[in-house]
Amino acid sequence: MKNIVSAFLVTVILVGTLVMAFDVRPVRASGTIYIRTDGSIDPADAPISTFDNVTYVLTGNITSDAGGIVVQRSNIIVDGNGYTLQGTGSGIGIYWSVRKNVTIRNTNIKDFFEGIRKDYQSADARIVGNNVTNNKCGVALSSFTYYSSISGNNIEANVWYGIWLDCVSVPTASGNNITNNDITNSDFGIWLDWSSSNSISGNNITDNQDGIILAYSDHNSISGNHITNNYGIGLYCSNYNSINGNNITNDYYGIDLDYSNYSIVSGNSITNNSDGLELNCSSSNIISGNNITNNSNYGVALFSSSDNSVSENDIESNSFGVFLYYSSTYNAISGNTIADNSYGIEFCQSSDNTICHNSFDNVRQTNVIIDQYPNIWDNGCEGNYWSDYTGTDSDGDGVGDMPYVIDRYNVDNCPLINRYWIPADVNNDLIVNILDVVKITGAYGATPLSPHWNPHADIAKPFGKIDIFDIVLCTSHYGQEWP
Repeated sequence: MKNIVSAFLVTVILVGTLVMAFDVRPVRASGTIYIRTDGSIDPADAPISTFDNVTYVLTGNITSDAGGIVVQRSNIIVDGNGYTLQGTGSGIGIYWSVRKNVTIRNTNIKDFFEGIRKDYQSADARIVGNNVTNNKCGVALSSFTYYSSISGNNIEANVWYGIWLDCVSVPTASGNNITNNDITNSDFGIWLDWSSSNSISGNNITDNQDGIILAYSDHNSISGNHITNNYGIGLYCSNYNSINGNNITNDYYGIDLDYSNYSIVSGNSITNNSDGLELNCSSSNIISGNNITNNSNYGVALFSSSDNSVSENDIESNSFGVFLYYSSTYNAISGNTIADNSYGIEFCQSSDNTICHNSFDNVRQTNVIIDQYPNIWDNGCEGNYWSDYTGTDSDGDGVGDMPYVIDRYNVDNCPLINRYWIPADVNNDLIVNILDVVKITGAYGATPLSPHWNPHADIAKPFGKIDIFDIVLCTSHYGQEWP
């Protein structure tokens, strides 16, 4: 009997101990907790411990009706240890200014006005592996913020911004990396304002109003992000940016450049959006190597935009493949596959654009709305492939004997018999073989004034002379066939 009673008492004690161990109650702080310059914690009884004044570890949940934690010391780590820092809708969860080398990690931060704010003249911060939720703004980096990293965080259901670089008037946030975060259910997933030379890569950005916005921000890189169910990527008055290798799907628009110049948009998959890629009042951009398919309105649209290059894109199964509108001039549209769109290419009040080496295979090939605006449809020896061209090629040079007439102001004088795919296919028969090499060697050394000049063989830089570079380019593709 005594043994039974003893066992019962031991069991009660063990259960009570376990209950106490796992019953982690939030500590309510009426004010803000400070990590002071000298390394001390104020108030001293806050549930934060440190043994070296470098790593500060939360030992319990914290609920504050003011600010959460203010860091006044450089070169430290704040480790949330999986605990929660919770506000009441105001204040800032974790804040520091004029400090360097601060790391915030493994913390659940919610219900503040701003979850994390790194303010003026702060560098080398790392915001890693946190859950930042239900704030007005998730993570904010302000002016004079350099070389910091925001990575591996879950940033969800913040009302306005997931991540915000909010410099004002002067581009002073630079060299920062925003990588591998999950950002969902905010008005703006990532917003860069007056920020330069930052990298945004590998993020999952879903179900926000806007995915990524750059405003007055230059020389930034946006790459390898998955952007779904938002307005995709928008650039406003932002120049010299790179947008590469992103997967953009089920958004209102895929990529939108407004008053933005000298940027490169390449290697992106832009599918199943309302509009694919749109340029408004934007010039000297390169749009190359993108997959732009199954967008319900435009594949590529240029509005009052000039001197852009649109090349080597797959533009398929959109309502309008390419659309140029309102004084879009001197653009080069070349080497694209424009297929299975309701309209291949359409113009409205746009002239002096060069459209060459494209493959058109659409329900309706082209529609030049206002016929007094002429454009250029060939380079003097080669034009475009048109699936409904019915002419012949009597000399076997890959170019039709009769022009392809669009209207009286727009004529492709050198329509291709087969699809254009690579320059090495000199005779345009969809295979690179000895016949192409013979074409080049037969014109070797020739210039445009030579009697044996063959412009089809001038396929490599420097152009204007058939030389060893043309032979090398051709033989490097020897044996390849389309597609």
